[in-house]
Amino acid sequence: MKIIAVIGLLAAMFLSAAEKPQVVRLVRHGQPGVEGSDFTPADRKAWISLGLTPLGRKQAELTGQYLKKENVQWKKVIASPQERAAETADIICGCIGKTYTLEPNLREIGNAIPETLSALRRRFKNIDPEAVLELTPQQRRRFKENNTQQGIRGQKVIMDLLSKKIRGPVLLVTHGNFIYATVYKMTGKKVSPWNCGMAELKVWPDGKAELVKAAYPEIFTLETLTSNQFRFHMNPWSLTFLPYPAKRPEDPLTVFNGEFQNFLAGKISSWRRSGGTLVKNVSIQDGKIVIRSQKSPQGLFSPTVPLVPGGNYRCVIRAQGKGAIVCSFQSYPYGPHKQKMDLDVELRDHEFKFNTRMGEKIFFSRIEIEPNSECTIAGCTLVCEK
Repeated sequence: MKIIAVIGLLAAMFLSAAEKPQVVRLVRHGQPGVEGSDFTPADRKAWISLGLTPLGRKQAELTGQYLKKENVQWKKVIASPQERAAETADIICGCIGKTYTLEPNLREIGNAIPETLSALRRRFKNIDPEAVLELTPQQRRRFKENNTQQGIRGQKVIMDLLSKKIRGPVLLVTHGNFIYATVYKMTGKKVSPWNCGMAELKVWPDGKAELVKAAYPEIFTLETLTSNQFRFHMNPWSLTFLPYPAKRPEDPLTVFNGEFQNFLAGKISSWRRSGGTLVKNVSIQDGKIVIRSQKSPQGLFSPTVPLVPGGNYRCVIRAQGKGAIVCSFQSYPYGPHKQKMDLDVELRDHEFKFNTRMGEKIFFSRIEIEPNSECTIAGCTLVCEK
């Protein structure tokens, strides 16, 4: 009977171990050097294809410091071979004292992989000595791929890790759309990590997965939160790496108004110009925003603003110029709150008041000038009077 009991206990322990979930942390690369971002000629010369900007390297360094402080014993670190991800992994591994391997199937949606292992080794010192990079002809070129297909690819990468019986948490350094598609495929939850944003999954051998955490490490400040498309994603309020869904600050208007001041000062800001990049028709001069339009409207977009339903809001834009300025708050499901304001030669305050309805969600503010107009904006403040 004792032998049977021991066998039963061992079997139970074996089953328990087999059913234990695998922890998989996905990290997006830091800010890459795209047009209009903070790169230098020296960076461009060093890149194989698309590396990190100085700010992107700082983001990776901060992430590495955060991971070191977390003191998680990562069993394995694996990176996409695309340079921006490999460089991020190299900096992180330098902080946590690990090496990393390369996995082509962690690449971004539809992207080619022009990088070679020899070129990556010349740039990065923390690649595992036994790492290999064997690419298929398809992986060397661009190809058509949708989010569903990428999600399936991401799920396969993770399930392959489980099939290899890796015991311990795994860190995957990859790309934003890869994380979005993979997390959605495996959990049905939507996350859109910005540069060095993270998402953590618990994954079971039967394919069941749970989104545990999502957002940013607490070590990040507003000055280091960026995206290569626009400075914040649609939801800029999840500023820390917290259990999903992340808690939002109580007063988003403080961020809205503070970020506009950052924009005026020429600092990194969640406000963005039309098209998301620096254009000649929108410039910052002497602490003021100058907007010029000819045949098409030009203007600015704010971050998403989760306003209180049933609130009385007042937006004050201090401006001067010729023509007209149009301020609108995009709303779902009712359509925009919108007001046209005629500009004067003298600098003065233009007020826009609106009330939010129950069940209404505000997406973002847009400040545009009409065609053949010119405007100088010295300030923008949004307050709730209820």
